Parts: sequence; C-alpha cells; structure tokens
Amino acid sequence: MNGRTHTRLHAAIAAIGQPVPAATWGHRICAACVTCLPGVDAVAVTLRADIDSLEIFGSSCDWGQNLEDAQYGFGEGPARDAYALRAGEPVKSVQIERDPRWPIFGAYAATVNAGAVTALPLRLGAAPFGSLDLYSAGAQAISDRTRDDATTLTALTGRALAEENDQAPWRIRSEVVYHDVDTACGMLAAHSDYTLADALARLRAHAFATDQTLSCTAADVIAGCVNLLPDAAD
Repeated sequence: MNGRTHTRLHAAIAAIGQPVPAATWGHRICAACVTCLPGVDAVAVTLRADIDSLEIFGSSCDWGQNLEDAQYGFGEGPARDAYALRAGEPVKSVQIERDPRWPIFGAYAATVNAGAVTALPLRLGAAPFGSLDLYSAGAQAISDRTRDDATTLTALTGRALAEENDQAPWRIRSEVVYHDVDTACGMLAAHSDYTLADALARLRAHAFATDQTLSCTAADVIAGCVNLLPDAAD
C-alpha cells in the first residue's frame, strides 16, 4: 500500500467514526471509501429491516444511488442477495449484465455502464442489516488488497451504525427512504386481500411494465392516478 492510499484509508475510517453532521454521514462514508479503494467507481450503503424493505443510507454519487434504487424496483440484485443469503460472504460479479442471478437488473446495468460489483453484508453478530456495495464501470474483479480494505471498512461501518442505533438513532439519516412505497403497499393491502409482499410485487410489476421507478408508481397509487387493486383493469 502506498502512502497516498494509506492516508485515504485512514480518512475513510475517520469518516465512519464521525456521525456529525448526521445528514451527510452516509455520503461522507461512501465518498471517502471510493477514494481509497482502487478499481471502485461508486460505493453505496443500504439498510434493511427485512428483505422487502430498503433505505439507501449513503452513496458516493448519483450513479451508485441509482443502481441501488433499480435493485429495489426490480426486486433482485447483489445488495438484496448480500442481505438475503445470510452467509456473511460477499456477493460478487465481474460482469453484471451476463449474471444469470439478476437478468432484469443485469439488463439495466448494461444501459448505465455498470460492469462489476461486490456487495459486502453489514452484520450485527450473525444478523445482516444491510450492505456496503462497490460498483465498477469496468468488468473486472477488484484486487485482493481492495477486497481486504473494503471488508475492514464494512465491519467498521456496521459497528458504527449499530452503536449509533443504540445510543443516538436519530443521527442515522438515510439519503433515500421509501415512505411512498410503504404507504402505497399499505393502501393496497388495506383495500384488498393482498399481503404487504403481494402489494409490493404488484407495484413492481406495474412499474416495470410502464417503465417507471417504483417510487413514481407508488406516488401515482397514493394520488389515485393508478388503481392496482385486484378488481381494477390495468
């Protein structure tokens, strides 16, 4: 490790340990991480209470944030798998567009020049609660050194978030919170036999069919512009 990379790694560690100002904590962590991880073009941190929930705690750039948003909209992708598999191992792909695990996300990734990804699970003990995700424009694996540094930064980020959640949870302010999606799912479930999972699947299907984001579809449902109840015609 050269001196510049070493300095940047310490800057990333410092960002993880500095939750104030809270509104920019997630972005500062991700921006610092991307500068000290060679071969990585974007970093994002996601938080989950369960497989169908998502908050984007922070991202280094709009490109990274959009990749997380797309995975939530499609219901598939490396960040979701890093949480769902619960094995504690990174989820990796050196060519997202050809990865059979995520056919829909892979097609989207090709349109935005996302080549490779490594999603590292955030864990509290054995329980996952999100991921730290590394995206590269090129289709190549990150180096062993980059992977080791990212693993360290992920562990430190997970510990810092867990401590803040215990001591000062109001300081955990995510960049993106999907309140409209939660509200729309609740509305659909309340007026039908849908479970919340069914309602989310219905939102996703309509968003995909109409080439909208999940958030836009949810906003249309809340506004009464779209009726996705079982007895409504699409």
